[in-house]
Amino acid sequence: MNRIFLKTSLAGALLVLAGPVFAADPIKMTVSGEMKEWFGVTRQDGALDPASASQGKEKFNHTGMDTQTFVAFGGDTKLDNGLTVTARLQLDVLTNYGPNVGSTQVHESSVAIAGDLGTIRGGIKETANNTMHNEAPDVGITYSSVGDWVTPPKNFTTFAQPVNGIPNPVPYNFTSFAAFTDKQPAVSYISPTFLDGFSLGASYVPGSGAVGPVNTLTTSHNVWESTLAYTKEIKGVTVGLDGGISQGKGPKNGPSTVSTALSPGSYFSQSFTAYEGGAKFAYGAWTLGGAYLGMREHRAPCSDIGTCPVGAGTNSGIPLMTGYSWDAGLSYVNGPYGASVSYYTEQHRGGYQLTAKQPVVGVLGKPETFQTGLVSGSYELTTGITSRSTLFYGKFAGIDGTLANKSDGYGLVTGLDLVF
Repeated sequence: MNRIFLKTSLAGALLVLAGPVFAADPIKMTVSGEMKEWFGVTRQDGALDPASASQGKEKFNHTGMDTQTFVAFGGDTKLDNGLTVTARLQLDVLTNYGPNVGSTQVHESSVAIAGDLGTIRGGIKETANNTMHNEAPDVGITYSSVGDWVTPPKNFTTFAQPVNGIPNPVPYNFTSFAAFTDKQPAVSYISPTFLDGFSLGASYVPGSGAVGPVNTLTTSHNVWESTLAYTKEIKGVTVGLDGGISQGKGPKNGPSTVSTALSPGSYFSQSFTAYEGGAKFAYGAWTLGGAYLGMREHRAPCSDIGTCPVGAGTNSGIPLMTGYSWDAGLSYVNGPYGASVSYYTEQHRGGYQLTAKQPVVGVLGKPETFQTGLVSGSYELTTGITSRSTLFYGKFAGIDGTLANKSDGYGLVTGLDLVF
């Protein structure tokens, strides 16, 4: 528990500035968590490797499993000045995501201080925008999990991912700013409600997860966001609205050599600007929602670092991840039963590829796209145990329409979510 307090120096500094205060009781940590065990039957077509495209479509297993588990230790105490201090440590166990698949790792440690003037959080990776965001409801696996069951084509990921660039996943997989900040420790503030339903939120990410200052020549840095949200019940309808803007800086430099595949020396992110809006309307058992995310990536010309690939010219700063995503959905939840239908799509420019001889820059003319539709049902067996099933279709399309740049599939995923 001492490590949690020491790592969040901002929270400690605020308490010091407030003067000596005392808690009636020390923080008592409790254990909570969530387990997801899903089994799916799917069918997928598409080529993962360009070398296999000439041989037709690759073969994929028709069944699969998805196991996600996290355990959290958390607690809070109230100080005699009225502030509430909350500490939380989360461990990811047997997760299917990230480089440490199948291992146990610390996901985040954080401290929050809440009072009449709002809540300050330090260390938590869920920024204020993600907390306040409204989007399409879904009682199943949600659109962000479809990429686990329909594998993106290899070139889709390679073309779209900036090298040493803004830390965003491919695809976006979000309609909030979590697409750009979800994996990084942040400092966040969320105001209390004012003017009969409004609230403000802001977050700041200093660097890409490193301890202390980062090298701005090679690392993304100084990502900030602000969000305005509105929540109110109007004539029996609960209305939720939000809008926000985010900006961040990519590395100011990059390797100066041109290599095979995508060269870090050819194009690199200089900065990005993103904006989002979300809405949700709930009436009785029904909930209707949707959201939009737009992102513009500002990339420096390769001439700025002194080396350009053959045929690229000197002003070939191509915004690979410039694009948008949006979703819409409708759900019905009555007692233990739930059902939903939802749709999600995203598009980004892609914009270039490198062949064995020379790059083809900005001539293919097709953006990279991902789209998915889901029909889901749920049943709460008892408190904390819910059965979920989703019938889905997902499709990836790359910039040139070849087998190496597209994949699609459909399937049925069912399983249990356990919350304790």
